[in-house]
Amino acid sequence: MPTVKLFAGLGNQLFQYAYGLWLRSRGEKVRFVLSRSRGSLRDVFEIGDPTILELRNPVALAAVKAWARYVEGAYLVGFHQRREYAKVARESGRFEFRRGVAYARSRWDAAAKEDSSVSVHVRGGDYLTHGAAGVYGSVCGPDYYANAFALIEERIADPKFLVLTDDPEHAARMLEGVGHDYRVVNDGEFEDDPGFDLHILRTCRHHIIANSTFSWWGAFLGSSSGGVTVCPDRWTDDGTVNLDDLVPDDWIRAPAGAVSALLQ
Repeated sequence: MPTVKLFAGLGNQLFQYAYGLWLRSRGEKVRFVLSRSRGSLRDVFEIGDPTILELRNPVALAAVKAWARYVEGAYLVGFHQRREYAKVARESGRFEFRRGVAYARSRWDAAAKEDSSVSVHVRGGDYLTHGAAGVYGSVCGPDYYANAFALIEERIADPKFLVLTDDPEHAARMLEGVGHDYRVVNDGEFEDDPGFDLHILRTCRHHIIANSTFSWWGAFLGSSSGGVTVCPDRWTDDGTVNLDDLVPDDWIRAPAGAVSALLQ
């Protein structure tokens, strides 16, 4: 029986869980080990899966890992970022928000439900640290967002841009050249609640995502007929992620080049 480790941020855990569901769809019996942290998969979603083990005791966790690796021969640790796995997870219908009723009372929920709503995700925080900045942090810069806004404006009448970010100051710098008004989503009741941000991302009709699995899942779970999703044309600066495996065919890939070059 393969054991899949669920770790890192919420977007990564969603891909890892999706991978396990994909394995099940192929006849495997799968269990999961969850590295619990604030905002983890089970904190955000009502997932009644008894095969997800939350082991806070390090001795018990080590025992499960050793059994899975050396007796069962399959302790699977990875990010598993493939759209084919995500499709199986979306079709499972497992992703109901624990606080969905409360989220729906927010004024931002009504704004996200408008036909011309466009979620815009700007990732700062850990992407700007020394180790990550050269791999992830330089991909979605001002040129990318200017290009993405222009692509949306070509396709959507009177778009209403809703910005979600973990770093408002960084987002303001990235969006200086977009040439369009936008609003930054901020609800004090759900401050530092990743489930709320993901709910708003999912609810919006259209999307501009960052090179982040968090906004990838927001757009993917919220995919609707006629919706437009714009993503960067590369995920990392070192080319380690194959976008053909990750990005749905109908998403528009916006380069980080000049706006004028893009629209010619």
